[in-house]
Amino acid sequence: MRADAVLSGLCGVALIAAAGPLSGFTGLPKGVEYGIGAAFVVYATVVFLAAGLERVRPAGIATAIANLLFTVLAVAVVLARPVDLTTGGVVALLAGGVYTLVFADLQYAGRAPDRGLAAHRLGLAPCKSRCLQHPAGPPSRKPVGSPPRASR
Repeated sequence: MRADAVLSGLCGVALIAAAGPLSGFTGLPKGVEYGIGAAFVVYATVVFLAAGLERVRPAGIATAIANLLFTVLAVAVVLARPVDLTTGGVVALLAGGVYTLVFADLQYAGRAPDRGLAAHRLGLAPCKSRCLQHPAGPPSRKPVGSPPRASR
């Protein structure tokens, strides 16, 4: 959660600092760039503080949901085009959606370490079923070349 908070906060500060040039790059109005940047800074502050709570699980679930909502919102803006987005704007919004989707998956995997596609791809969670890395099913847990157990 703290990594998400720090990266979101840095993105927010960068959006606020470069709202003018980014507005031309993305096609989003300058005020929207400022608003998104400010929202990122507030989100980052709340998530960073929540990561220090004694009971972090509810905050982690809420953070994962917030990330999923941002992903849906980013895709919805690209599809609905309420403003005339540039190609850079479409790419930036979709990249932000992918970023938040990966963080949502990692946060969900943190809640349930045996789940989460991104966590599995990064080697943080075991393979429980067939996946692109293991199309034949999960790898065997037995070390290669281990002798069979003697029966008693």
